[in-house]
Amino acid sequence: MTTSSSSSDSQFLQVEISELLNHLPHLKHGELIERALTTLVRMAEVEADRLDWKILNSSLQDMEQAFRVFYPYRHIRKISIFGSARTKPDAPEYQMAADFARCVTQLGFMVMTGGGPGIMQARE
Repeated sequence: MTTSSSSSDSQFLQVEISELLNHLPHLKHGELIERALTTLVRMAEVEADRLDWKILNSSLQDMEQAFRVFYPYRHIRKISIFGSARTKPDAPEYQMAADFARCVTQLGFMVMTGGGPGIMQARE
């Protein structure tokens, strides 16, 4: 039963890939998509551990989510602020980060942080 399910999954994937390849010439960025798929196929030919594939898959899923989230803001310049979670609000570095964040937002940048405590909160 597992073999049948796996076989039908494989056949479904092959149909989906064939349809994608047929549509590539008509897609706006078909050439770039084809290059990405070619890279993925080449990577499949290289011996890699399961963990390597899990890392690649997680990275691609994270990038997909980021593209979806940030697409509406694609024309806005962005700055990322990362730093120690142990930096206290009264530390000079914290104040410097807050001043920097304020200045760059006034210049039209979007400020993104690591989301943690410490210097990453210094955005007000």
